[in-house]
Amino acid sequence: MLDVTKTNHNFKECRKKPVVVQAAQINEEFIVDTLEGPLKGHAGDYLIIGVRGERYPIRQDIFEETYDWVDYSANETVRKTIEKEVPWADIKISNPETKKP
Repeated sequence: MLDVTKTNHNFKECRKKPVVVQAAQINEEFIVDTLEGPLKGHAGDYLIIGVRGERYPIRQDIFEETYDWVDYSANETVRKTIEKEVPWADIKISNPETKKP
Protein backbone atom coordinates (compact mmCIF):
# COMPACT_ATOMS: atom_id res chain seq x y z
CA MET A 1 0.00 0.00 0.00
CA LEU A 2 1.22 3.49 -0.83
CA ASP A 3 2.35 5.55 2.17
CA VAL A 4 1.04 8.98 1.17
CA THR A 5 3.02 10.69 3.92
CA LYS A 6 6.31 9.77 2.20
CA THR A 7 5.59 10.80 -1.37
CA ASN A 8 5.07 14.08 -3.18
CA HIS A 9 1.68 14.23 -4.88
CA ASN A 10 1.91 17.80 -6.21
CA PHE A 11 -1.04 19.06 -4.21
CA LYS A 12 -2.77 22.13 -5.65
CA GLU A 13 -5.35 24.39 -4.12
CA CYS A 14 -8.90 23.70 -5.20
CA ARG A 15 -12.38 24.87 -4.30
CA LYS A 16 -15.33 22.59 -3.71
CA LYS A 17 -18.10 23.11 -6.26
CA PRO A 18 -21.09 24.94 -4.87
CA VAL A 19 -24.07 22.63 -4.56
CA VAL A 20 -27.39 23.18 -2.88
CA VAL A 21 -28.28 20.70 -0.16
CA GLN A 22 -31.17 20.65 2.27
CA ALA A 23 -30.62 21.13 5.98
CA ALA A 24 -32.63 21.25 9.16
CA GLN A 25 -31.46 21.83 12.69
CA ILE A 26 -32.63 19.04 14.98
CA ASN A 27 -33.21 19.99 18.62
CA GLU A 28 -32.98 16.48 20.04
CA GLU A 29 -30.52 13.61 19.75
CA PHE A 30 -31.18 11.62 16.59
CA ILE A 31 -29.98 8.63 14.61
CA VAL A 32 -29.81 8.75 10.83
CA ASP A 33 -28.96 5.97 8.38
CA THR A 34 -26.00 7.20 6.31
CA LEU A 35 -23.99 5.60 3.52
CA GLU A 36 -21.49 4.54 6.23
CA GLY A 37 -24.20 3.13 8.51
CA PRO A 38 -26.20 4.66 11.38
CA LEU A 39 -24.75 7.86 12.84
CA LYS A 40 -25.82 9.75 15.94
CA GLY A 41 -26.56 13.46 15.85
CA HIS A 42 -26.71 15.58 18.98
CA ALA A 43 -29.26 18.21 19.96
CA GLY A 44 -28.51 21.33 17.91
CA ASP A 45 -26.75 19.46 15.09
CA TYR A 46 -28.00 19.78 11.54
CA LEU A 47 -29.27 16.99 9.36
CA ILE A 48 -28.16 17.35 5.73
CA ILE A 49 -29.74 15.72 2.70
CA GLY A 50 -27.20 15.78 -0.12
CA VAL A 51 -27.64 16.09 -3.87
CA ARG A 52 -28.06 12.32 -4.27
CA GLY A 53 -30.39 11.90 -1.32
CA GLU A 54 -27.65 10.84 1.09
CA ARG A 55 -28.17 11.93 4.68
CA TYR A 56 -25.70 12.82 7.36
CA PRO A 57 -25.49 14.81 10.59
CA ILE A 58 -23.18 17.79 10.90
CA ARG A 59 -22.22 19.63 14.08
CA GLN A 60 -23.74 23.07 14.49
CA ASP A 61 -20.39 24.89 14.58
CA ILE A 62 -19.16 23.16 11.41
CA PHE A 63 -22.47 23.85 9.64
CA GLU A 64 -22.34 27.54 10.53
CA GLU A 65 -18.73 27.83 9.32
CA THR A 66 -19.26 26.07 6.00
CA TYR A 67 -22.88 26.64 4.88
CA ASP A 68 -24.97 29.67 3.96
CA TRP A 69 -28.74 29.62 3.60
CA VAL A 70 -29.93 29.99 0.00
CA ASP A 71 -32.27 32.90 -0.68
CA TYR A 72 -34.50 32.23 -3.67
CA SER A 73 -36.88 35.07 -2.94
CA ALA A 74 -35.52 37.08 -5.87
CA ASN A 75 -36.11 34.24 -8.34
CA GLU A 76 -39.29 32.25 -7.80
CA THR A 77 -38.67 30.12 -10.92
CA VAL A 78 -35.34 28.84 -9.60
CA ARG A 79 -36.85 28.15 -6.19
CA LYS A 80 -39.69 26.09 -7.66
CA THR A 81 -37.27 24.16 -9.88
CA ILE A 82 -35.00 23.17 -7.00
CA GLU A 83 -37.64 22.73 -4.30
CA LYS A 84 -38.53 19.09 -3.68
CA GLU A 85 -40.23 16.99 -1.06
CA VAL A 86 -37.93 15.83 1.73
CA PRO A 87 -38.64 12.38 3.20
CA TRP A 88 -37.95 12.80 6.92
CA ALA A 89 -40.00 9.80 8.03
CA ASP A 90 -37.09 7.47 8.77
CA ILE A 91 -35.23 9.84 11.09
CA LYS A 92 -35.22 8.45 14.62
CA ILE A 93 -35.42 11.08 17.35
CA SER A 94 -33.95 10.03 20.69
CA ASN A 95 -35.29 10.98 24.07
CA PRO A 96 -32.41 12.87 25.73
CA GLU A 97 -33.61 11.70 29.15
CA THR A 98 -33.26 8.00 28.33
CA LYS A 99 -30.55 8.22 25.64
CA LYS A 100 -32.48 5.59 23.68
CA PRO A 101 -33.87 6.07 20.14
